[in-house]
Amino acid sequence: MYSVSNGLVYTAKYATPFETERVPALLLISLEDSELIVNCQGSETRSKAVFVGNRVKGSIEVWGIPFAAVHIGPSHPAFRALADVTREIPVREMDFSAFSNLLGTLRACYERLADQTEAQAALDSAATTLIELLGVKASRDPRIGAVIEHLTAQSPLDYRFDELLEKVMLSPGRFSHLFTEEVGISLRSYQKWRKIREALRLLQRDDNLTAVAHLSGFSDSAHFSRTFSQTFGLIPTLFRSGRCVQVIGDTLH
Repeated sequence: MYSVSNGLVYTAKYATPFETERVPALLLISLEDSELIVNCQGSETRSKAVFVGNRVKGSIEVWGIPFAAVHIGPSHPAFRALADVTREIPVREMDFSAFSNLLGTLRACYERLADQTEAQAALDSAATTLIELLGVKASRDPRIGAVIEHLTAQSPLDYRFDELLEKVMLSPGRFSHLFTEEVGISLRSYQKWRKIREALRLLQRDDNLTAVAHLSGFSDSAHFSRTFSQTFGLIPTLFRSGRCVQVIGDTLH
């Protein structure tokens, strides 16, 4: 798994049918000439390229087929547009050939030959291609852009709501509404996503789930483990000290 500035690039050969409700928008790409199986909200989609909107409940099933899961996080400028377009059709088959320029880099990620910069470029390219294919436009109010930059520069546990209000010069209610409208999720959900990203980093260095839970802002290890599994479809113990899943990069956005 590559942790980049506004998302994640995860590659694997297997994905168990564990139901999740991911925060990021998700592009799934087969790295071979085989279809992936995505079960979401009671329907099954089989395709070599599948786009799944954020907050969509469902599972991904892959057995022995190398694939890449590009998680476009809420700090990415394209996230809101991608979230909006999938409200009516949450899962979409995509034109696999449109992403052919990414396959080389994603295969390098699968083989752990790519670096973090290449993974970031692949995520940005995937987001741009999705925007073009879906016919939407990515934009963000500069005030919210400034808030995102401010949050990015600090730990997810350090932020102060009054500091954010000073940056936008809005009432608490108006700011909360604008943030949700411009980002695509609420500030609370956004901070929860950042805490999960922080936990992902900490798991590479600490085997104690209770300590990781507290250091990343969760009340207890049970709440943390449940949230983590719902987000990634993987239990947190797989990430301990890089035993089963290695995370490349420590960026927390």
